[in-house]
Amino acid sequence: MRRGRSCEPGARANCYAARHSKSLDIGCLNVTQTEYRLFIDDLREPVAPDWTVVRTSLEAIEIIEDRGCPYEISFDHDLGGDDTAMVVAKRLVEMDLDAGGAFIPAGFVYSVHSANPIGKRNIEGLLDAYLRKRQTNR
Repeated sequence: MRRGRSCEPGARANCYAARHSKSLDIGCLNVTQTEYRLFIDDLREPVAPDWTVVRTSLEAIEIIEDRGCPYEISFDHDLGGDDTAMVVAKRLVEMDLDAGGAFIPAGFVYSVHSANPIGKRNIEGLLDAYLRKRQTNR
């Protein structure tokens, strides 16, 4: 869902809206951050009932685009068939880059509960490297 004012022609901007959120007006971007936890897994259930559960990468991306960035994500890597949560991690980084580093909240935490050790390292490697680089650029 796109919200916010339009940008100059040629400018790349993705604007995100959410329920129960706070908006930050950053240039031509209206970035929304919400208070929810996202659990991405095709089979397992979270241990606490307060997680928003999604079963595919497409579902996860749709929720993030609709509600804004969660403050916490728990990733499973393998989501059935060829689907993986790496798609979600990459999209999260793209959305943060599009928002000038303001989409992923400063207190963001994540975990990878995957039984796939290579997939786990790939998600952790991408997010750790990006978040570390973003922190040094502030």
